[in-house]
Amino acid sequence: MVKNLESLNSFLDEASAYDNLEGLTKAHSLKRFEKKEIIFWEGDNAHSLYFIESGTLKTYKGTESGKELVTGIYGPGDFVGQLSLLNADGKYIENAVVLEDAELCAIPKADFLKLLYGNHMVAQKFINMVSNDLIDVQTHLVDMAFASVRQRAAKALLELHKKGMIKDKPNGGMSIPREDFAGMIGTATETAIRTLSDFKDEGLITTDKGRRIVLLDKEELELVANLK
Repeated sequence: MVKNLESLNSFLDEASAYDNLEGLTKAHSLKRFEKKEIIFWEGDNAHSLYFIESGTLKTYKGTESGKELVTGIYGPGDFVGQLSLLNADGKYIENAVVLEDAELCAIPKADFLKLLYGNHMVAQKFINMVSNDLIDVQTHLVDMAFASVRQRAAKALLELHKKGMIKDKPNGGMSIPREDFAGMIGTATETAIRTLSDFKDEGLITTDKGRRIVLLDKEELELVANLK
């Protein structure tokens, strides 16, 4: 499992050596990005796959009404942009912006495709990754169409907890802007705040002094999300 820059470079070196690939960039350095900095815009030429060493990113699509539909929140160990690199028209299919100061490693598209098409191990890894991404997108679309706001909110909280972005105790995890949480579950910010307040009143979550959400009752949230 690729979890940091050292293991990423090790993985790429081993993969390139396996097939004796030439001209592959082996030294992937980190670049720092500040909060609210744009990584790429939807419609731009998809030139790189990004690996997150630290910090968090949000991907989203704009709607005709000017709202944001959050397609994902990602943290250390995640890749961003893989679906875009496989897009037929060669464009990024969504926007990506930094939520918390981040260190990213940009893997050029040419290097990524060379590995993908020249090494079975790499191809299988990214095929699995893309397949999981597509399943997540499909599940999200079904939820948006049929699940209640409470169900969608519970699922989003559990997903963020699984990624380590929401903790079981105060002073951990990250502070998630309420408008971004609303974008994740496809509802108005006011509705998202009201739903989180309901969960807080029910003893399922709380917030610490930094407005970070703290998970108190995972099992009950799973029941709300119909995961159990």
